Amino acid sequence: MTFLERVLASTSGPVCASAEERFVPFVAGELDAADRELVAAHAAGCPACRHELSRVRVLMSDLSRAAEITPDAAFVADVLRQTSGVPDPAASRWTEAWRRFALRPRFALEVAYVGAVVLCVIGTFTDLHVRAVPDLVRTMISDIKETP
Repeated sequence: MTFLERVLASTSGPVCASAEERFVPFVAGELDAADRELVAAHAAGCPACRHELSRVRVLMSDLSRAAEITPDAAFVADVLRQTSGVPDPAASRWTEAWRRFALRPRFALEVAYVGAVVLCVIGTFTDLHVRAVPDLVRTMISDIKETP
């Protein structure tokens, strides 16, 4: 097959799709010189393919580094435990119950209600009176302004 026939065979159809099929072998250095030149020339003129080619380079670099990692013995068990959806047997019943309780939609309303009740009780049994609050705030602000 002549060079011209190879070019026509490689470029028939959508050009970007044809180039994308060759990105991984291009980065791995597995393409022959003619295909390598075609992919390089297309990527030089096509911003979308150039971006995709750079992403393939990063991905292949990351994958090669990940292949060198040796996981410890508990890795597989940890992955299966976290992805299986089965609750951790070591987790406390109270922890699960509290989590379910706190995730209820009414939880924030109930906390606000309890906070209001606590403030009312504190206000009733202390010297804090509602009418005195504006004067206390003014005093606090003037004290803050006078402090260097």
